[in-house]
Amino acid sequence: LNAMVPGKPLKYVYAAGVKYLRDLGKDDLVSHLPKTLGFGVGLDFRDTNLLLNTKNTVTFRPGMVFSLAISFSGLALSENVRASLNSNSAVKNLSEYGLMIADMVAITDSGGEVMTKFGKGVGDISYSINDEDEEESEDDDAQLAKKIAKEEEAQPTGGRRSGRLAAASANAQDAEGAAERERKQIEL
Repeated sequence: LNAMVPGKPLKYVYAAGVKYLRDLGKDDLVSHLPKTLGFGVGLDFRDTNLLLNTKNTVTFRPGMVFSLAISFSGLALSENVRASLNSNSAVKNLSEYGLMIADMVAITDSGGEVMTKFGKGVGDISYSINDEDEEESEDDDAQLAKKIAKEEEAQPTGGRRSGRLAAASANAQDAEGAAERERKQIEL
């Protein structure tokens, strides 16, 4: 966050993250970092011209907004940790895990300001465990979303679709669905 200063290049964030880990003596974690530590948010949710990676020379300017996402993947889960878990825990079956912490950050004249105003305590953090059987238990909405996504991929539009327009369309469809459910409940 301290690296997100107007005038500094975007690649400075990644370099600062790597330096921070090395200064802590955690060199082994550097290889578990993703290729980017976030991205700019604009008309489309993920602006690929504003990636927080090792190569981006675009400079921070006041008014920019970023999703800053620090994550590690492929971290080994030791036998000692798995042995200490409840026997019914799904974590017992894992050999490795990943971790991600993300915030929305606005660039101001004085630097990055966290826009995410939610608690950061242990009780406020969400987590998920992706089991192999998860696909079988998906609800109808998730299956429909996957079907629609596949159809859109199969039918190229010839142009770039705005994420904002797609979200507006999805909200309109949700409202129609809610109205239909309400009509059915009234009939009952």
